[in-house]
Amino acid sequence: LLIILTRPLCKRFINAKAEKTNVDGIIGKKAVVIREISNTEGKGSVRVNSMEWSARSDNNEKISVGETVEIVKIEGVKLIVRKG
Repeated sequence: LLIILTRPLCKRFINAKAEKTNVDGIIGKKAVVIREISNTEGKGSVRVNSMEWSARSDNNEKISVGETVEIVKIEGVKLIVRKG
C-alpha cells in the first residue's frame, strides 16, 4: 500500500530532471533551402531560426535553392521537409 501511495510523489521528482530540447519546437516551422535538396545525391541544406541544418525531402523530390519548405520531422541530425 505504501508503494502505491508514494509512487506518484517519486515519479514527480524523478521526471522533474528530464528536459525537453528546443529541437522539437521546429517541427512544423518554415525553412528556406540554401543548398538544393536531392535525396538521390544525399545532400541539401536549409536555414531555420538562423541555423543551418542538413535536410532531405519526405517524398524524394528535388527542391531548389530559395524555396520555402515545411519541417515534417527530424531523423538524427537531418530535417525531413516538404514543399510548402
